[in-house]
Amino acid sequence: MIHIFTQLIQRHIRALLLQSNLHAPSIPKIIMGGLVGMYLIGLLGVVELSRRPFWLITILLFALQPLVIYVKQRRIQGAFIESLAPLTIVYLMAAVRVFLAVSEHLQNHSTGSLTVPEPWGQRLDLNVAMVICGVWVLLAQLPLTAQALGKPRKWLWQAAAVVLIGTAILWAGRVYLTIRAHGATASDPFAYIQMAVDFGNHQTPRHTFDLAHFAAAHDLPLGPLAHVGYLSPDSETGQSATVWPVGYSVLMGLGYAIGGESVLYLFTPLMGILTLLVTALFCNEILRRWPVEKRWLVAGVAAIILATSFQQTERLVVPMADIPAQVFTVLTFVLAFRALRGRTNLFAALAGICLGVAFAVRYTQVLIGPAVLLLFVLDYWETRSKRKLIEAILWFGGAAALMALPVLWYHNTAFGGPFEVGSKELGLFHIRYVPDTAEAMLRALLSGREFYYLSPFLLWGAVRLWTSFHRETVVLLVWGVVITVFHLFYAALRLRDLLPQFPILVLIAGVGIIDMLYQAARVSKYQTFGRVAVAFGIVSLIWLRTDAAIRLAIIPSFNTFGLLTVEQRDALDKLEANTPPDAIVAVSLNSGPVSLYAHRETVRPYEWTDEEWLKFVGAALESGYPVYLLRDGYEMEAPLELTQLRYDATLIGAFFLPYFYPGAGSINQQVELYRITPRRLIGDSLQDTQPLS
Repeated sequence: MIHIFTQLIQRHIRALLLQSNLHAPSIPKIIMGGLVGMYLIGLLGVVELSRRPFWLITILLFALQPLVIYVKQRRIQGAFIESLAPLTIVYLMAAVRVFLAVSEHLQNHSTGSLTVPEPWGQRLDLNVAMVICGVWVLLAQLPLTAQALGKPRKWLWQAAAVVLIGTAILWAGRVYLTIRAHGATASDPFAYIQMAVDFGNHQTPRHTFDLAHFAAAHDLPLGPLAHVGYLSPDSETGQSATVWPVGYSVLMGLGYAIGGESVLYLFTPLMGILTLLVTALFCNEILRRWPVEKRWLVAGVAAIILATSFQQTERLVVPMADIPAQVFTVLTFVLAFRALRGRTNLFAALAGICLGVAFAVRYTQVLIGPAVLLLFVLDYWETRSKRKLIEAILWFGGAAALMALPVLWYHNTAFGGPFEVGSKELGLFHIRYVPDTAEAMLRALLSGREFYYLSPFLLWGAVRLWTSFHRETVVLLVWGVVITVFHLFYAALRLRDLLPQFPILVLIAGVGIIDMLYQAARVSKYQTFGRVAVAFGIVSLIWLRTDAAIRLAIIPSFNTFGLLTVEQRDALDKLEANTPPDAIVAVSLNSGPVSLYAHRETVRPYEWTDEEWLKFVGAALESGYPVYLLRDGYEMEAPLELTQLRYDATLIGAFFLPYFYPGAGSINQQVELYRITPRRLIGDSLQDTQPLS
């Protein structure tokens, strides 16, 4: 019996290390049946403790590969029971949770349901454990499937890479598409949507503000008529451009023209899924001299790390340009490296097109151009082919310039010059900001949800990348350093601005993780112990880094700046139903969605002086416009108080929308809508108007 028990432990350890053997000696059926029962009881316990019945579906998932082998060999293989070894980690965590909950219950002498004290409640999350260990089970079954199908070991690792990339895409599809926005508000999140709608409807990203002529006729400044981020409208045409690049909005506008409004909010999540595939191609291209199975394993790990980045996920909830810039930046390098291996003209031109699109999406991405040109020069030093160098530079540069021409033409018409921009953020660039900005970015990068727990793999991966891929490392270094150093001069820099460089970091981390596993497999002394230690170390650090992100797949819940939920979108429909079509609504950062979704003209009164705002209200009421004020932010408090001194402000309802605080923060709450009307005079006294029905 002791011999059988020892054999079971050894076989479970081999399963954890992806070394199961289909032809290992069979274990007595009674013991095998007991194992089946224990695993099933453990799974039912996890379902009960986590209160997630859908974990029972994993039985079908874990049975897929055994079914393939049964069809192939016409017999059930007991070795597949051992492939469930990773689930023992989940079951041990469940036992610890029960122990902690019972201890807490006894110490407090309380009644009711058992709860696990924090921080153990989150650290021992069974849902996160089931996701990670479930993927581990699928990987543990692959050696058995490979043996049954007569495939070489190379096939095994390629299949493992497919499982990793597939897991990243499935997780991304679940999270990105579930927590996506159903509308946009605030400044740049809304502006990208408004530009897309205007381009889809009118083939221009500029927006027309219909009240411009009215305000100009009353000698009022026109800036408060525009949404935040738009320039002051033209007094004659009412047209205005935003300060943000138009490239991504043009892409969304094409989708909007074809598929309608719903496409606008699917575009960015789908871009997020696309960037995972592009990153996998990027890893494969950079690591071209490594064996195919090793480089694709790196690609799979890199895709998972990128997919579970919290910053990456946050930028996919609302329609922003960060992820599209990432997609086309990485594609530029994928195609540039591919151009060195043949059909140079074609792939260099495609790389130039991607650079042009990346520039249209975010202007600073033009700074990756020197890194691409350096790649072509380094290739020339190896091949000594002048013709290849000249063709690559001409096709790449020509295609990039051609794609940039529409952007420069737009700037010429909108801002008065091809190299003029509407933004005033150039004033935020100065060398004195570099130390503080660099420190802030380093802290953000090394947060627990980003690269803190992955730092050992980054260090090892950087060493291995340099020793094995000198040319590629130099190009990546120039790419990352040039564009990052430029951004460090920017006082308002946020980590999301560096997202297009994240694929470099996930590549390096992937190299570190996979190379560590390869190095551990080569150690002969204490081989099993070393492999187990390395494997558990890697899984533990990835686990710590991704648990918060994985929980989003189990309980999708997210809030970020500029996001409108389903309930908030419905609130705007209700606002439309409770105001007349010709109403003017005074509002703060929600001016965009009130205009786009509730179809009401808006103004931002805090941008006027007190006299100008009261003058506007008086002129609008005299002209027959119904005037409303939405108390949706701190900046609306003073205009409301001022208005109440001169006019009646009747509360007509509250709507669930973001309330904005100073510094662009917001909280979702009920915000009041007031109807502004002249006060009625009765004799020498004032009488408030009655509330509207």
